[in-house]
Amino acid sequence: MGANVINLLDVRRARAAQADGLDKAELPVQLNLPFDVEESTTNAVAYAGRQLYLASTGAFAFQDDFLNFCKATSPDLVLDLRVAPRLDFVRPLRKQAFELFGVYGIEYRDMLGRLNASTYDLPQHRFEELMNAVASLHSSRNDERSTLALFDNSVFAQSCTAKLVQSVPVVLLDADSIRRLVAYGARERM
Repeated sequence: MGANVINLLDVRRARAAQADGLDKAELPVQLNLPFDVEESTTNAVAYAGRQLYLASTGAFAFQDDFLNFCKATSPDLVLDLRVAPRLDFVRPLRKQAFELFGVYGIEYRDMLGRLNASTYDLPQHRFEELMNAVASLHSSRNDERSTLALFDNSVFAQSCTAKLVQSVPVVLLDADSIRRLVAYGARERM
């Protein structure tokens, strides 16, 4: 601290030590918690490499939320696990969304569209095929960037997570985690 700034906590501790006849160094000090919100978010980002994140598109309230989330998690692959994929949560026009993907080196794949699926109630062999494709695409990437799987059906996301966790590191993000990562990405952007 500067010479003209008085730390009131230090003054209070010194007075308490004098009153109790203790040396200032002997006073008890409260330790910091090992994981505050910012630190845990930073740790989540530090382990972002090679993670497969599952995120609900409903958690992206504003269009820049997705961009900030990507800055925090650094995906190189987006796997869309939605029956009716829309990209208006990324940018207003689909063309603009794909331009954004191009600028940040993100590959986009509509996974259920490739299966011509019109429902989340897939036969077991089709579901297995889909999960094997997701795990294979994620594992085949040779850099340290993460993979992002998008969903809009929480039951389907739980089923996907239960299957994928057997072969790849999967993180199913809740809305609060997504908001923290969005905030972290927004700070990185400045």
